[in-house]
Formats: sequence, C-alpha cells, structure tokens
Amino acid sequence: MVLMHFIFSLLIVSIAFVTWAQFHITSVLKTGDINKVAAINYSAEMLGSATGAVLINAWIIQSFGLIVCLIVVACVSVMGIILMLVKKQV
Repeated sequence: MVLMHFIFSLLIVSIAFVTWAQFHITSVLKTGDINKVAAINYSAEMLGSATGAVLINAWIIQSFGLIVCLIVVACVSVMGIILMLVKKQV
C-alpha cells in the first residue's frame, strides 16, 4: 500500500514538472510581443486542461484505471515537449 502511494505521488509530481516545462519551453521558443505570447500560451493551457479533464474523467480512468491514466498523461506531455523542441530546430 505504501509503494502504491509513493508511485501515485511520483507520477503526480512528474506530471506537474512536465507541465511546467512545457509552459516554460513554449514561452522561450515563441517570439514577438510578450503580452501576445503570454495570452496565447495561457489560452492553449486552459483549452488543453479543459479537454484533458473531460477526456480523463469520462473515458480513460474508467477504461484503464488511475495509474495507467497518469502514465498516459505524462507520456503525452513529454511527447509535446519533444515536438516543440524538434519543431524549433527545423
């Protein structure tokens, strides 16, 4: 039981870290007016949060369970960071 709580906490912290990294990397990679960049990033963050909350609650947790759900969210976030970095290099 203690191991399950540790894994659960570790997954939540990793998702929080990856989300912070995505927001930071996007802010650094975008150029232009800082107000416009911040507004676009914040809007995308809110849209992604709302969409993710509906999908996670309505489908993924019921179908696959909480641990699998956390792993999926972490993987999608990491893929987003990788895509942002690759896109900037091209």
